[in-house]
Amino acid sequence: MNMILSMMMCMVLCGIDFPVRDTLPEAEESAAYAETKAGPATLVVFWNLENFFDWEDGGTGESDREFTPGGLRHWTATKFYRKANLAAKALFWMKDRYGSLPNKGVKVIVEHTSTNPTGPIHVGRARNPIIGDTLARILGMCGYDVSTEYYVNDVGKQVVILTWGVNNLTKEQVEKEIEDRGMQDDRNKIDHKLVAYYRLANKMMEEDPAVQEEIGSMLRKFEAGD
Repeated sequence: MNMILSMMMCMVLCGIDFPVRDTLPEAEESAAYAETKAGPATLVVFWNLENFFDWEDGGTGESDREFTPGGLRHWTATKFYRKANLAAKALFWMKDRYGSLPNKGVKVIVEHTSTNPTGPIHVGRARNPIIGDTLARILGMCGYDVSTEYYVNDVGKQVVILTWGVNNLTKEQVEKEIEDRGMQDDRNKIDHKLVAYYRLANKMMEEDPAVQEEIGSMLRKFEAGD
């Protein structure tokens, strides 16, 4: 079966006998149109590949021997390639419409990839673009008009807290916070080192009203464009 799929892929990529037409070539039974009063026609495409064998006896049983030149079906290379060609034509004709649903007329924005500015950048962050891109593609195939966005995550309260921490905390305070939490990190990476500034600044903001007011004032000025 792997050989068969490889052949079909090569036939598609090499452009073997693929005329561009408004209807499926040669095989009218491969498509059915259904007009309804509720909306436009829905195209349903199918092709029976349940018994899609090559023409050689691979010794895998009676069903395999049946699809040989001397078998019950008199299955030859010519017949095999004709069926493979028709199936490949059907897939090529559908292009990116294969498996998709009618357009819903609904716009969707999927925002993904943005890295948390107050946390270390590591390989686990790679899941965000993978999941986001997959979700966007699925929604698109489901008929939604999808736009994807990447917001540079350098604004907001988290960034203000981190900024306050870097500007107001001493190195000794941060190192003590790291030691108290048992989270020593010997890697000389700035994104790892900044996490401790954010954690301690956030803790102080929750416990000290004066720090909370100072950070709140910074945030208001920041949002006002100051």
